[in-house]
Amino acid sequence: MPDTFEILKARIGDWIGADALRLPESVRGDCLNFIQRQVMRNHDLRFGETTDTLALVTGDRDYALPSTWRNPLSLWYTNPTTNSRVNLIRISKDEFDVRFPDPTAQGNPGHYAIWAQTLYVGPAPDQALTLNRNYYQFLPDLANGAPANTNTFVAEAPDVLFFGALAHASKYLLEDPRSPMWEAKFMELESDLASEHQREKSSGRVPQSRMPG
Repeated sequence: MPDTFEILKARIGDWIGADALRLPESVRGDCLNFIQRQVMRNHDLRFGETTDTLALVTGDRDYALPSTWRNPLSLWYTNPTTNSRVNLIRISKDEFDVRFPDPTAQGNPGHYAIWAQTLYVGPAPDQALTLNRNYYQFLPDLANGAPANTNTFVAEAPDVLFFGALAHASKYLLEDPRSPMWEAKFMELESDLASEHQREKSSGRVPQSRMPG
């Protein structure tokens, strides 16, 4: 049977030998979600990869980011006039303010900045555009019941969450002599997972020295 949020919580109780009073089920769930957020924050994992589109409005350069936004990879659009792809270049908010001091100025966007959960494109578009976004997101917290009780992380790397939650629970909530072993196992699994996903990003790429131009 595939692991789920409920199964992982039960396994934590079994391994620690904790009943509902010593380590409540809700606390076990908090530990699992804490580890999921920590690992996702520390690494650019495939589990967090997502792609969407954003409608850019004529004259509007400020757009709210999704609540799960973590880190951008690439933003681009097709210029309808020239039918050519335009890749936006990320710059700091300070540089953005220097380059685009007038929020009413319009043109073909070529840069973007991120500040305070807001995406700024500069200059503001002079026509309606569809912005394609490839970015990393945080996974929603796990919860009881389908479909919230599983995700790609749980399906493909449940032991990372399991040993991380074990170590977290024993370190901060319970005293257990096995805690150092659980912590070491979690760190080993987390490192292996990060390395695996990093190799996937480079697999099949053409070396830069062989790229045209």
